[in-house]
Amino acid sequence: MYAVGIDDGQLGTQIVALEEKVHLAETPKALIRRLSAERRKLVKRLAESSLEDDGPLPGADAEYAKARKLLTSLGQHKATMITMRAPASQERLGQWRATIGYGIFGCLCLVFFTLIAGWPW
Repeated sequence: MYAVGIDDGQLGTQIVALEEKVHLAETPKALIRRLSAERRKLVKRLAESSLEDDGPLPGADAEYAKARKLLTSLGQHKATMITMRAPASQERLGQWRATIGYGIFGCLCLVFFTLIAGWPW
C-alpha cells in the first residue's frame, strides 16, 4: 500500500521522514536498525488502520474490488472443498475399520490355533 502511494497522510509522512534519516550516510548502524524497526511498526499500523474499515482507501478502489471478489470466490471454493471432502473422510474411515478388523481377526486366529494345537514350532 505504502509503496504505491496509498496512505492516510500522517503515517505516510512519518515513514518518509524515517526513510530519509536511514539513508543519511553519517547515521550509525545502531540508529539505522532502530529507525528501520520504527518504520516497520508504522507500516504495520498503516496496514492495520486500512483493515479496520470495510472499504477502500482513497485511490485503491479497483484493488479493493478485486480483493473482495477474490475473497468471495475463496469462500465459495472452501465451501465446495468441505462438501467434497466429507465422502472422502467417510471412505478413509471405512478403510481404517477394515484394517483394524482384519488385524483383530488375525490376532484371534493366532490365539485360537495356539490354544488348540499348541505352539506350532
